Amino acid sequence: MIRRLTLCLLLAAAVIFLIYGQTTLRPYWIKNHIDTYTVADWLPNLLAPMILVLLYTLIKEVNDTAVLFRATCSLVAGLIIYEIVQLFIPSRTFDHKDIIASIVGGAIIYGIICGVFKLFPPLDNQTS
Repeated sequence: MIRRLTLCLLLAAAVIFLIYGQTTLRPYWIKNHIDTYTVADWLPNLLAPMILVLLYTLIKEVNDTAVLFRATCSLVAGLIIYEIVQLFIPSRTFDHKDIIASIVGGAIIYGIICGVFKLFPPLDNQTS
């Protein structure tokens, strides 16, 4: 129960930060030329795998780090494919920094969730 609550709080924090970043931080950074290494552009790509992996973990009730690793890699691969496909869509822009941000975001959330798994082990009847 505490594990699930912790994951829900992490998900809520990531979504709130994404919304805040897109509606407040990004316009402020761009307006004031504070954008170092285009943080405003790749921040959503850093948070996207975090949100997707947390959602998957909560919906599927993942308790195994091997399953979590496969899910994280699959979701990050999907985001990378999406970024590459943007090369062929006229109104979209491909950016290699978005791919790096997706990989980094996936690695960060994998480590965070593994930490949550160690801090709050599942009850015997909750193992998958």
